[in-house]
Amino acid sequence: MKLLFALLFVSALVASSEAGFFCNICLQAVGLLEKEFKENGGVIEKDANKICDKITFKEEALDSICHQILDGQIEKIEQFLKDGKDAEHICKTIGVGKFHPCS
Repeated sequence: MKLLFALLFVSALVASSEAGFFCNICLQAVGLLEKEFKENGGVIEKDANKICDKITFKEEALDSICHQILDGQIEKIEQFLKDGKDAEHICKTIGVGKFHPCS
């Protein structure tokens, strides 16, 4: 019984750490887009490669995660920014398949 509890605890810890990691990358990427949106009069960079390169310093593993979050989502993120939503709201709302980075 103790072993089962320990295994459940460890798997929950790993899952929450992974989710927190995805959330952090999402918050950084959307935060960068949010800053750019404000500085450029409501326009954001549409190229996920440039955005991900800025926050991951071209580190392959991190870049892959960034793309999982941003690919196909930039227009949706831009609309959320136009609607006045912040990075935390956006990362809780957008999904990567059935996965939400900050749910």
